[in-house]
Amino acid sequence: MELDYIEVAAYRTPVRALALVDRGTGTFLAWIHHRDYTWDVVAAGGQLEPLNFSLQVPTMPPGVYRVSFWDTLSGAVLVKKLSR
Repeated sequence: MELDYIEVAAYRTPVRALALVDRGTGTFLAWIHHRDYTWDVVAAGGQLEPLNFSLQVPTMPPGVYRVSFWDTLSGAVLVKKLSR
């Protein structure tokens, strides 16, 4: 089978990500957003399906990195761990 093209109409990934990286210093900052987490869904008491995804940052210098996950509404650190 050979396809000339394929079109997927109105596809949106469930994760929105914005990131900044400085590979020279080994610094990486990212904001990850569940697209369905909106004020109207929360106000209506909607339940969100958990997302299962991975985030890879290629060509970072080798080393041990501190990884922190933050609750952006409260400003609290949810998880803090070391990663290689």
